[in-house]
Amino acid sequence: MSIREGLWDCPACGAKGVLGRYHDCPSCNLPRADGVRFYLPKDASEITSFVQISDATAGADWYCQHCDSGNTATASACQHCGANRENNPVHQTRTYAPEAIPHSAKEAEITPETPLPQPRKKLGKGKIIAGGLTLSTGFGIYLAVTPSHIPVTVSEFAWERSVVVEEYKTLRKTGWDVPQGGRALGQKRAFHHYDSVLDHYEQRTQQVCDNVQTGSSTYNCGSRDLGNGYFQDQTCTRPEYQQVCHNETYQQPVYRQEPRYATEYTFEIEQWVAISQPTIARQDHTPLWPKIKLGDKQRTARPKERYSVTLTDKDDKAYAYAPDFKLWQNLKIGQRFTATVSHDDEVLALEPAEQP
Repeated sequence: MSIREGLWDCPACGAKGVLGRYHDCPSCNLPRADGVRFYLPKDASEITSFVQISDATAGADWYCQHCDSGNTATASACQHCGANRENNPVHQTRTYAPEAIPHSAKEAEITPETPLPQPRKKLGKGKIIAGGLTLSTGFGIYLAVTPSHIPVTVSEFAWERSVVVEEYKTLRKTGWDVPQGGRALGQKRAFHHYDSVLDHYEQRTQQVCDNVQTGSSTYNCGSRDLGNGYFQDQTCTRPEYQQVCHNETYQQPVYRQEPRYATEYTFEIEQWVAISQPTIARQDHTPLWPKIKLGDKQRTARPKERYSVTLTDKDDKAYAYAPDFKLWQNLKIGQRFTATVSHDDEVLALEPAEQP
């Protein structure tokens, strides 16, 4: 696993990019204190010096609690004040994912457990314009789907009324049974449906493929801050697969369709049958029902009625509205309302217009 030298910034004099191997700042000669964070330049090359490799793999630096200066892991006493190492704290080591490796002192201040903040993207002119278009489009859609409130005047009425005339008749029918009230006239064996019946099996061949592990490969999966100014590449292993296919035989069932028969009856039965639907439709305000002269064994059924009114705005644009009968019969020509109208000119509601 490759080892690369990191950098650190001196908090005392502000010197930038001090090599990780230095325990003292070359600018102000002050020792590297506890709390300094190491970072790894993107172009850092692998170290090959035996001495540097030995320093890097010796362990994390420890910090003297008497003078707050850093010392190598192999030092038994502080190189600045001579204090014994004893239980002095060591520099924290960290493991970073590839996308989280710190490349500056500011990034190094963020611990691996803390997600890296995503920088806020500045909107360019094109994006600002696009955002404005999006807002304007959204506002246009809002206006398009929001109902309008329009002053209207009642200008015309329309209505339609109808009834169904039924006659009680004797009908001749066929069926798989005789309903209540029916009189059987005859019966016969007739085709009813098909059943799927297993006939035989046919041998078929199909290709079956599986992913089989054929080996593994290693890849760089991050870097570890060794706590002494150096970083070591982290290597992970992942399996490699290959698709292996082979032919398999199987038995495919084959079905035949066999007809099934049942008893079909011919019968007579009396039922009410619709024979006509008289309708009246007019454009006035005096609805009435069709006048019907019923014969023997006849009746009326299923009456239907529909009422509508035409409303006109100040530009003589007409809107159709279908209220219930109670409201319709109380409306008058010239009466003013405020209509709630949808984007497709459908009148949703009427409210009395405000008096001037």
